Amino acid sequence: MPKFPFHKNVKNNKSIKRSKPVKDELKEPAVEGFEIPAVRSGSLEEIVSVLSQVSYIQTVIDGKDIVLLNIESRDLDKRPYLFSMIYLQPDKIKVLYTVTVGMSPKKRRIDVLRYFFTILSMISEYYEIKMADIYQLFEDSIDKISEYVTLDYEEMYAKYDSMKSENERLKRDIARLKETNRELSKENYEIKTKVDNLKIKLQRLSKYSDDSLNVRIMEWIKEHDGEINIPEFSRMYGIPDKKTEELLNKLIKQGYIESV
Repeated sequence: MPKFPFHKNVKNNKSIKRSKPVKDELKEPAVEGFEIPAVRSGSLEEIVSVLSQVSYIQTVIDGKDIVLLNIESRDLDKRPYLFSMIYLQPDKIKVLYTVTVGMSPKKRRIDVLRYFFTILSMISEYYEIKMADIYQLFEDSIDKISEYVTLDYEEMYAKYDSMKSENERLKRDIARLKETNRELSKENYEIKTKVDNLKIKLQRLSKYSDDSLNVRIMEWIKEHDGEINIPEFSRMYGIPDKKTEELLNKLIKQGYIESV
């Protein structure tokens, strides 16, 4: 029976030494397996011929056995790392496979079983297998598969519960943002109203030139017996009191009116 290629790292009874130590070497994978009684009814050549149609497996005749090697990945030294071996023996079929570090053994078994039954379907006319033995294989594996599915469901439900909580938090955030948006809209409306009022006042200010206001000031003084009420005049023409005072002082300096 062929040995697993990862079991040893020796050549000519001498250890292979590295020039530099490797800190993060891959840990050797675990090995698991199962077997099922089966009586071979076809020749080795017939079975090998049928299996040669599958390009990803290597087929080797080892005495009375046919060994199928399916290499799924290799390590840094190009040695098989994740792989399975099926031994087609005269009275049984044995399956050995590796489980790498961090991999779910239950999920790995499901994947290997799927591959195993694919091979069985190809060689079914060359092996006699009792349904009771196939059922027993399912019975031995069903607990592990069910445990994996249950664990997967619990993990999925935990993610769902987490997403539900996150969704509720986002809903609260959206509600707060809507309220903030309403407040900002109200503030924006108030600011817009103030801006509009300032624009109106600016338009009023730009409506009268200084010369025009000077004429109106002198007409006001003439009509009111030489007096002027600055706040009233300013309110009538929509200008600040300070502006009216500046115009009055300018008229006095220019000699158009006299201050009594």
